[in-house]
Amino acid sequence: MGRKQFTFYESFYKAVSHIADKGDRADAYDAICAYALTGELPEMSEMNPAVAIAFELIKPNLDSSRKKSAVGKNKEKTAPVKSEAEPPATKCNETESNATTCNEMKSNFMSCNDLQRDATNCNETVNKKEEEKEKEVEVEKEYECNNIYSPCSRNYARMRDPELAKAANAYMNMINPTPSQTCMEELQAFVEEMGADAVIEAFNVALDEKQARWSYVQGILRNYHAAGVRCLADVQRMRKERDRKKANKGGNSRNTGQLQRHDQVSTLGKQAIAKMLEEGESG
Repeated sequence: MGRKQFTFYESFYKAVSHIADKGDRADAYDAICAYALTGELPEMSEMNPAVAIAFELIKPNLDSSRKKSAVGKNKEKTAPVKSEAEPPATKCNETESNATTCNEMKSNFMSCNDLQRDATNCNETVNKKEEEKEKEVEVEKEYECNNIYSPCSRNYARMRDPELAKAANAYMNMINPTPSQTCMEELQAFVEEMGADAVIEAFNVALDEKQARWSYVQGILRNYHAAGVRCLADVQRMRKERDRKKANKGGNSRNTGQLQRHDQVSTLGKQAIAKMLEEGESG
């Protein structure tokens, strides 16, 4: 069942505002609103990469809000309905006796005490609900600050780096759509060291080897680090050097075979000459 409203935080606005194209920003707002109100997931493959990244950053907060809204509705359905407090008894007729009036005044006084107790209980209930809401807000803020995808995370400032965003988007599309926080932190370190293009090339190698998992990609990137790779050009140069060494190794093998054959021919020639000299002497 769809929702009628949802909370749009300032962090959502900041995340979407980094999208340069106005049309892409509009797509991001549409995706956020549709998911928050109806739970409909957008087609990530058809989105602009910047829009997809912004939606992925905001989605965990939207999921948290939907869960809290569902819990609140269930509590409202199961809460007992309180009967309205009865108004104080009206003043008796002036013609009634003093004793009757006194009894009614006592009754009214007891009713006032009951109303006062009800009001006190109501205030306590309201205060408890306010405290629960404040705790929920604090929990939600803590969740946002601990989530690596959240705009208030200590890593979000670096996530706005185009190089890191490019590598993160490629990893989610090529290797794993739901990476762990540890994986993203290690990926961030490699991007800062050798750039997004060199890191994405490691993704391609892992896919070619049919090893689409972070441990394999991590091994490739560590080899790049050990080889002193600082950019994609270093990867390409390292690959050419490796191919050249393989080619030279094959050439050396062919030359060795030729020399061996040459030695064999020389030996046969010497034997033939010696035989001819022997025959000449005997003749």
